[in-house]
Amino acid sequence: MIRWSVPDPEIPTAAHAVLAGAAKAASAAFRDARAHFELSRPSVVGHSLGGVVAALWALRHPDCPAAISLDGHRAALTHPENYAGLPSERLHAQLDRLREVFEAQTAAAGQSMSTEQANAVLEQQRAFAAQAGLDVEHWIELTRRGWQVHDGRTQVRPGRELLESLRRAPEFLDALPVFGKLSSPFLLVLATRAAGFPPEFTDLVQALQDGLRRDLALLVADQPALEVQEVDASHGMVFENPGEIAEIVLAFLRDHR
Repeated sequence: MIRWSVPDPEIPTAAHAVLAGAAKAASAAFRDARAHFELSRPSVVGHSLGGVVAALWALRHPDCPAAISLDGHRAALTHPENYAGLPSERLHAQLDRLREVFEAQTAAAGQSMSTEQANAVLEQQRAFAAQAGLDVEHWIELTRRGWQVHDGRTQVRPGRELLESLRRAPEFLDALPVFGKLSSPFLLVLATRAAGFPPEFTDLVQALQDGLRRDLALLVADQPALEVQEVDASHGMVFENPGEIAEIVLAFLRDHR
């Protein structure tokens, strides 16, 4: 377990639909996966949105032996009270600007690419992976898994409608209330480095991290099922440090068989 992979490309799409449609859809998606892999009482591990899905699964299945979220907790664009240390006027100005960026990304998600455009994106992703020290071919494989091709046009998943739904889903905005209700052992592996945001959002991202640490400290004090472990990595931890993350996951699962 030193490389992360997705066993079935359709499972992540169903998992994303959870947050738009609620925890019942998550249970259905994972029930199908559990039957497919002949699992009885599976522990669930997810990265980013998948980590929130893992928490929702554990919430609906109290007999879940353990669940782990790899840096899945709050959206970057969450409720204003979830940020700390940023003056109100600047906070709301930054949130408005970030909302504009995300709305533009959502609009772009509804557009399809020609073969030439798709190949250009792959070359950009190759360059990014090489610069970041990632396994280039594995990164390209993951990129392709998020695409659907029809009549020579490439569509990126999830599409515009689903992205808009996700942005409004309460669990996506803030999963800490879900964490607080869990009875199964739950580990949140928390990234300590911010990456992937334009410099104009540096203050906002720091305020988000400060607010998250503040609220997690309060939650851990009252929630015995929750553990938090920080790692020296960004949100892309499963690509940056796959061996270290695998060791953390396996250790937690061994302790909660």
